[in-house]
Amino acid sequence: KDMLECMTVAGERNWQMPAAKPIDMPHAELPIEPYLFGYWIGDGASQNSSITIGIDDQDEALPLIGHGYEVRGKDELRCMPERVAETRGASGRLEGNSSIHSALKALGVLNNKHIPMKYLRASQAQRNDLLAGLIDSDGWVNQSKGLVEITTIKIGLANEILELARTLGHRARLYSERATLNGRDVGAKYRISWVARAGGGKLKRKAIPDRSSLGQPNRLITRYVDAIEAVDSVPVRCIAVANDDHLYLAGKDFL
Repeated sequence: KDMLECMTVAGERNWQMPAAKPIDMPHAELPIEPYLFGYWIGDGASQNSSITIGIDDQDEALPLIGHGYEVRGKDELRCMPERVAETRGASGRLEGNSSIHSALKALGVLNNKHIPMKYLRASQAQRNDLLAGLIDSDGWVNQSKGLVEITTIKIGLANEILELARTLGHRARLYSERATLNGRDVGAKYRISWVARAGGGKLKRKAIPDRSSLGQPNRLITRYVDAIEAVDSVPVRCIAVANDDHLYLAGKDFL
């Protein structure tokens, strides 16, 4: 009741709590390096392991991808990570091998781009690399404001990118908008957006310098209470977990 009576002070929300820190998970054995996988999700061909890279980014991006490549095209670089071809057995049928293409096929992401759970629950460093690959390939960054945005037309992928960002402690939000082509509505698109204290991509033009000492940095690691609703008192059962404060994170919002 006391909180309800002073929800705002001078027009500002009065009640707040620390946002969740990045979730701590062990290092995972992943079939494709997270940065390369993130870059492929953003700018890779759905049906194979090729990746399109802008000419202006090639000198930086190719060493980050970390694989052999073959240059194709003029205005864009068509990157074919090494060991692409599958092998044929004695019967002549294609067989899986250690290629990136085979790894993508085994993950079930060819012609079905998504982020498997093993990547969403990998270590913090691996998830940072995955997100950096997504940002460098398909993200937009305002370096001075620390604003990061990734847009996709796939709602499932959008929710997975949203979850990925939130596992890393970002206060990310998902917005649904309409996509247009030459002024014609061509369907829904989904924009994931957040303001980062640091990080971003690995390309120089998409890297975010440390902003932890600028402005009001704590606003980026705080969640504000927007509303409180009074309800009738009923019997409840409290739930606690076995740590010092007995708190836990709930849901894919990591609250």
